[in-house]
Amino acid sequence: TLSLHDALRSICSNQTSNIQVLSHVVGATFTWTTTATAGAAGNDQASNNSSGFTALPGGYRLSYGAYVYVGGRGGWWSSTEYSTTYAWYRDMGYNSTNVVGDFGDKQDGFSVRCLRD
Repeated sequence: TLSLHDALRSICSNQTSNIQVLSHVVGATFTWTTTATAGAAGNDQASNNSSGFTALPGGYRLSYGAYVYVGGRGGWWSSTEYSTTYAWYRDMGYNSTNVVGDFGDKQDGFSVRCLRD
């Protein structure tokens, strides 16, 4: 069985094929639902990216195949496993100023962001 860490490493190292597939699935044209909540991802979208992360609200794919929250939430896997069944992820919502850390079922689908050491 391939660990989550090894799977993410494989995706990130094979940038020409896997990243293109991911970008088509996630859809880089998604934008955040707008909100008046100051500091939230959906507020003042023209100038709220001081970190340069450019988080896109790709939503989630649930284990049974349904896609939810596209345009309203973004979730990104961590390479850290919680257990053999679950792994950590980070989550942002269009109307919240928080970045939440939680664990999810490895059969769910969250976005992947590749970072260099």
